[in-house]
Amino acid sequence: MTGAGPSPFPTKRLKYLAPLRRSTAHGNHERPYVGLENVAPWTGHFTGDIAATSDPAHPRTPASPTEAPSRSPSNMFEPGDVLFGKLRPYLAKAWVAQFSGRSTTEFLIMRPVDAEPRFLRYVCLSRPFVEAVDSATVGSKMPRAEWDHIGTLRVPVPTPELQEAIVDYLDRETARIDALIAATEQVLALLAERRGAIIARAVTRGLDPDTPLRNFGAPWLEEIPAHWETWKLGHLGRVGNGSTPSRSDGRYWTGGTIPWLNSGVVNQGDVTSSEQYVTQTALNECHLPLLRPGTVLIAIIGQGKTRGLAAVLSMEATVNQNLGFIDPNRELLNPQFLRWWLFAAYPFLRSMSDDARGPKGVLTCEDLADLRIALPPPKEQAAIVDHIEREVERVTAASDATERTIDLLKERRVALISAAVTGQVDAEAAS
Repeated sequence: MTGAGPSPFPTKRLKYLAPLRRSTAHGNHERPYVGLENVAPWTGHFTGDIAATSDPAHPRTPASPTEAPSRSPSNMFEPGDVLFGKLRPYLAKAWVAQFSGRSTTEFLIMRPVDAEPRFLRYVCLSRPFVEAVDSATVGSKMPRAEWDHIGTLRVPVPTPELQEAIVDYLDRETARIDALIAATEQVLALLAERRGAIIARAVTRGLDPDTPLRNFGAPWLEEIPAHWETWKLGHLGRVGNGSTPSRSDGRYWTGGTIPWLNSGVVNQGDVTSSEQYVTQTALNECHLPLLRPGTVLIAIIGQGKTRGLAAVLSMEATVNQNLGFIDPNRELLNPQFLRWWLFAAYPFLRSMSDDARGPKGVLTCEDLADLRIALPPPKEQAAIVDHIEREVERVTAASDATERTIDLLKERRVALISAAVTGQVDAEAAS
């Protein structure tokens, strides 16, 4: 394999070791369907819902198989086949089939004839193999590898006994690494919960734990500090959204200098840049507000997690129809406080926009204008924002360190597989 170090194992071209199973089905089929999304990258783990059974007369099958488009062709596979994703091969999606099924045609179905299927799966998960495949992909946006290239790759072929030993060794060692990754990911989840709790506590109760409380009466918040006022957002600033100028009219886009934003920018927190720009003509002729720095943006349309997320604009810009904006009266409402308040209200905003009173998955400008907010005095707002920023910075630093640990563990997993299948680790001695 290209990129592999010296190996003591003999090699063989993959197409002779595991020829393709060329069996295609069209239309509806009783067999369960497996898509690329059902195989985790770089691990070979199946992420579908498999019904557990050890009865050899009834092979294990997905309890809830993925639905495939009724007219789409699919590849047939049998237990013991090795599936390898040819679309974006750098994701290293390889899996040993545990049941008879069908898959997206983006999987190559290999039928091992001179290799233990689990060993071949580990070969397909090794970095040298993935890099060799990826080096010959076609296409930039949706890169694919073809069997004409993959089948010619030479892969290591130790003895059957040694293949078994390598598989046993890797099963054991990768399971240990996977357990460490899972535990570390749990720490990351707890840090995210900690961050959310810090923000929610500060913007709904303030910084003084002994302050008297009064009823607020919102569906998601019962009590607030007694000295805080209650306002509707529409009374605290301008509320609206934007539009998308016609793409076919060059007057709106060619030579544009005014930043034009879509809903994806809410993931930035503080919006400081834009990938697209419109002209002054677009601003004059289309429903496009020119927003000043300090305007709070909120995604108002979509089924994904973006809807309901908010960010603060740090430059002058305009927005599309999927972004709502609140331009607050700065004397009454700190933009950063509003951002964190909307963060705390996120679950409520999601449920409100999913109820039966209007289009599902939509927050309207009227919803935003009618949203009630508990408002501390301006100095207290500033103190709360400072507190949140300090605490969130600490949590973010811990999260970044945790993510680096997870990345290192994943790298260790891939390196271990690569070394074992190429003979750089004595699996028999390590067992």
